[in-house]
Amino acid sequence: MPQPCKVTEDIAVFKIYWILTDFCNHHCYYCPSHLNNGDYATGRKLGFPTDQEIEKFLDNLPTLIGNRKFQLAIGGGEPTLHPMLPTIIKRIKEISPDANLSMVTNGTRSPNFWKSVLPLTSINMSLHPEYIELKDRMLENAKVIKESGTLLAFNLSLDPSRWEIVKDLYETFSSEFPGVVLPKVLNYLGTLNRGNYEYTAEQWIDIKKWTAENSQPRANVRTITTKLHFDDNTTQPYNLAKWTINGWNKYKGWECNSGYDGVNIKPNGEVTNSLCNIEKLGRIDSFKLKDKPLICPDEYCACPLDLFMTKSKLV
Repeated sequence: MPQPCKVTEDIAVFKIYWILTDFCNHHCYYCPSHLNNGDYATGRKLGFPTDQEIEKFLDNLPTLIGNRKFQLAIGGGEPTLHPMLPTIIKRIKEISPDANLSMVTNGTRSPNFWKSVLPLTSINMSLHPEYIELKDRMLENAKVIKESGTLLAFNLSLDPSRWEIVKDLYETFSSEFPGVVLPKVLNYLGTLNRGNYEYTAEQWIDIKKWTAENSQPRANVRTITTKLHFDDNTTQPYNLAKWTINGWNKYKGWECNSGYDGVNIKPNGEVTNSLCNIEKLGRIDSFKLKDKPLICPDEYCACPLDLFMTKSKLV
């Protein structure tokens, strides 16, 4: 059977995954505790980036980007709870008007808040079965987001212990937004194994059906084509669900351009090569990019932005 050997992109892109907050108004049991153990009532903790440090990072950003395209993915915790988010979005649009600016959110802020930051390039709204009571609010906000011209998709967390609720969320949002309700196989994030949760044979039937019915929408001229290459000279276009379901996200021992092609910014202002946090690069206002690939020590690559990074299997 053909085996993956390389990931490439057709355009040079500098990517940042910015985990803007470590606090959230949700506390899903499958989420790593470091992303929801902060206090969103009081906001940033001592040692976390000040407004001035964030402004300095934004001042340095044109140099970091260079002559590449720019892609910023904002996540959390829940990023919409950070008081600097509207300012960050405004500055990014000024620095790089054609930037691919995306965000992962649970979509529970008010419609008026969303109108203050839209449009973005794309938004992925997470659907969590534990919070089924917020379904109507998320539906309302999803309509506001779509009407702004922002590409909208949904990450449906496939909680195997709440499968009837999972199916209800899939059916509800698919009826309003067909083709963009993406099934997300849960990973043991924050552990050394980082494998998938266990699903029954019946649940896998649903997962594969939903995967076939949906795909990640792409922006028009800003689309970056990412391909997974196999050792028989065939390729597969980027598809998060398909890559993870088929186990094509195992890159242990591969060379990876994370730290140069892109970086991860943590809530406390520390910058690492990527979400895998293999190498520290410095603080948000003064970090330096790597100048050579690293060798991946992890069994699985679980973050969508990390999967985009140029990488190759060593012979």
